[in-house]
Amino acid sequence: MQPSAPIERDIVLIGGGHAHVAVLKMFGMKPEPGVRITLIARDIMTPYSGMLPGLLRDVYSHDECHIDHGKLTRWSGAQLIRAAASGLDPVGQEVLFEDRPPLAYDFVSFDIGSTPPKANIAGAAEFGLPIKPLGSFLTRLSELEETLEFGAALAVIGGGAGGVETALAMRRRFQKQGVDLRVTLVCKDECVLSGHSPAVAKRMERALSDAGVEVTLGSDAIEVTGKAVQLQDGRQVPADVTILATGAAAPDWPTQSGLGTDDGGFITINQFLHSPSHPEVFATGDCAHFQPKPLPKSGVYAVRQGPALAENLRRAALGKPLEAWQPQTKTLALMSTGDGGAVVSYGGIAASGKWAWTWKDWIDRRWMQRYQVLPPMQQVLPKASKSDTPEIMRCGGCGAKVASPILKRVLQRLNLKTADGVTMGAGDDAAVLMPPPGQALVQTVDQFRAIVDDPYLFGEIATIHALSDLYAMGAAPHSALVTAILPHAGEAATERDLLQLLSGVAKALDDAGAVLIGGHTGEGAELSLGLSVNGFAPLDELKRKGGAQPGDALILTKPLGVGAIMAGDMRGVADASVVEAAIAQMRQSSANAAAVLADAKASALTDVTGFGLAGHLIEMADAGNVSFSLDLSALPLISGAEALVTAGVESTMAPANAAFAERISGPVDGARARLLFDPQTSGGLAATVPADSAADIVERLKAAGYEDAAVIGEVRAASGRDHALTLG
Repeated sequence: MQPSAPIERDIVLIGGGHAHVAVLKMFGMKPEPGVRITLIARDIMTPYSGMLPGLLRDVYSHDECHIDHGKLTRWSGAQLIRAAASGLDPVGQEVLFEDRPPLAYDFVSFDIGSTPPKANIAGAAEFGLPIKPLGSFLTRLSELEETLEFGAALAVIGGGAGGVETALAMRRRFQKQGVDLRVTLVCKDECVLSGHSPAVAKRMERALSDAGVEVTLGSDAIEVTGKAVQLQDGRQVPADVTILATGAAAPDWPTQSGLGTDDGGFITINQFLHSPSHPEVFATGDCAHFQPKPLPKSGVYAVRQGPALAENLRRAALGKPLEAWQPQTKTLALMSTGDGGAVVSYGGIAASGKWAWTWKDWIDRRWMQRYQVLPPMQQVLPKASKSDTPEIMRCGGCGAKVASPILKRVLQRLNLKTADGVTMGAGDDAAVLMPPPGQALVQTVDQFRAIVDDPYLFGEIATIHALSDLYAMGAAPHSALVTAILPHAGEAATERDLLQLLSGVAKALDDAGAVLIGGHTGEGAELSLGLSVNGFAPLDELKRKGGAQPGDALILTKPLGVGAIMAGDMRGVADASVVEAAIAQMRQSSANAAAVLADAKASALTDVTGFGLAGHLIEMADAGNVSFSLDLSALPLISGAEALVTAGVESTMAPANAAFAERISGPVDGARARLLFDPQTSGGLAATVPADSAADIVERLKAAGYEDAAVIGEVRAASGRDHALTLG
């Protein structure tokens, strides 16, 4: 989505917790001109902790209790960074990562939750399964389930609400599956739920007994092995799997960054939800220590803090006074008993029954619907903010270039490499190349608007896409020139975006053994990137589109569907798993595939990009004076692409590509056939190879990382212009 005004302030949200989803929703409902929101999320699908017991018992489906941050950020106009933050530089005001450049901010907010403490339990890091983060827990649980046998033992360490509910849910989960799983709850206190009233604890103890969950009280766990949990008083609890639900621990890096924290490493915040030591830093939920009054580590506080956090982030960006947040004096807890009932805890009040679960279910589903059922997206036209030049008055031509000081600072931070054959590179008026003796210079150019809203990721994908033309020609990448168009923004935001974009370009070039040697930058309505890439190859070893021989097998190295999926992402109708699969395909280089196909003596080769598979195969057919017979059932497709096309979701380029249907023999009205016209950003390679070696070549491609590589048809003699492709 285009920004509603030139960007003046960057608010970065680290973590997709309960408070941050409220921030995204509130800024989506009421955008602030000139303010950009960026979410950094390791997991695009984030589970709601309140529904975890129901998910474990299969009461809820995966989608019912997960928030799709891809859809939410797309709807709200926020930028999504698919990565895990690893540190913070509060002096330079940058978020640090292990595998990408730092991301600068004006204001940053933490909502990263907590993890169970493990330092005081020997073997916990190796053998324990932490319940937080929930996404990692669910992934590992699915893997472990496949190995648990009848009569296996499971221990849950932690006598709080999370531990009790997990023990009950796991017992009921495996009973439902017909597995007699021995479940033991390990509680260091003399009773479970010591933070609640005795009446609440008594009801939950009864639920544990009724479910057949064993409970050990009064002794803490000191060691976890692959077969047991050792208690401090000498007892041993059998455990093939040990789940850790032992309270809350903070990650190390907030303290290491110099932020003010409490003794446990939790970020200290005041009544305004920001750090007294660094006012531009905010925090909420379990990762924060509320200085006016320490709060229990409970998701209910993050939920309540969300609207207040959104308001104060807005006020901070506008330079207005912040508003104090006051926590509620009592909190309502509804704890599942695992049998279709729940226990109510409110102050000293305790109650239980099936009705309590119905109430809990209604509250949880209503909260989730706020972030799963979103109003239709509206296109916001750019408008100028009070401190920027009005859109109608912005200069064109060279007056639209990015300022020289910005460019110089970015290039200095990139620390660009050089390569043999580059006589003059970035910094000169033009690049000068000297091809090695006996080598031909191979050049190609690509440019398109951003397909993802993360500049770094877009730079990487666009570069991999451009390089695929060189691989299709059998050339080794050497160097590249770029043309980068940045959205209208203030100087600081422009510099931030340019650094991210060119870092993504440099990363992809470095992986390919190539270098960035120059380019041009300018400003415009939206982010776009063009690359002119250079490669070298012996002239007699160049690959061509022509050359296919009748009887050859036709191989495709990557699945189809990128265009439809990214169109679905733009409309907010593509699921996160589907979008992430498409992005993974776009980020995969064709370098290794080209090497396999070159070694296999492919007779013809091309890359599948904007014209779709049909368009590029027709070019191969015309160049080689042959035709192709395609097996539609053998076409590899990205999961979810066919369903989107069936629902009428296609790339805007697909109808134009459908003009190739006149060269195709066979029906093209089904969704699978329509995907022949789907434009592929950073698509795979299409190659013709000897039929008797095709199966072996596909296996070599799969071993090289192209798991969807497949034989999709065969080459036939030319049968007239109207039958370049025959569908079977």
